Amino acid sequence: MTRRRIVSAVVALGLVVLPHLTRAAAADEITVLCSNGLKAVVEDLAPKFEGTTHHKLVVKYGLAASLRQRIKDGEAFDVAFVTPAVMDDLIADGRISRDTRATVARSGLALAIRTGTRKPDIGTADAFKRALVNAKSIAYAKEGASGVLFAALIQRLGIANDLQTKSRLTATGEAVSAAVERLKERGLTSPYLKAFVVARINPLRFIKGDPPPFDELLATMTKRARGMDPCKIRSEDLARSGGPPDE
Repeated sequence: MTRRRIVSAVVALGLVVLPHLTRAAAADEITVLCSNGLKAVVEDLAPKFEGTTHHKLVVKYGLAASLRQRIKDGEAFDVAFVTPAVMDDLIADGRISRDTRATVARSGLALAIRTGTRKPDIGTADAFKRALVNAKSIAYAKEGASGVLFAALIQRLGIANDLQTKSRLTATGEAVSAAVERLKERGLTSPYLKAFVVARINPLRFIKGDPPPFDELLATMTKRARGMDPCKIRSEDLARSGGPPDE
């Protein structure tokens, strides 16, 4: 671009800031660094934006934390969609102009329990704390925004030490997402791609009796996702995958 303008936004998306960018830009290609949490939205909006403006988007996805390091390392970009903490850090570091910061959406955190387990009472803060303290194990992402926020939450609730031995920090799911992308590149399309990959790599389908330790199970699934060969997947396999569609 003859005149590069960094336009930034926080957490979930809308590409609503991009028309402002195109009025200031003189080139046809716009580089976007986007947090994984916004991927589905960007994938939906990007073609519409390109069709309306005739500008081409080059979108690169990743964890907000890894995007922060890439920006600090000097990677070129025009638009960044990251979490508030990462955005503020980049502003403080002089990598992004403060007057371009915009919050375009917010998202809450969800709690899920194992199938067949009695639903706990989490109606109040005290009930929520009891449910966590009484749980046999708790899994949450070790690097993603939700994991960082959950770690801060249990610290604020004063139960971080109580949960330390039962907490299981999980991988980010990037291995599964990468497997889904490989299937798409081969021309396999289905609203159930992510569910199909998870089912395909899940060893619990074939284990009788007690399941393996959580860390071992996670390592197995991650390894299988990374090694999944899209050439071995047929379209009829997807038709039988079932499960909820990807969102």
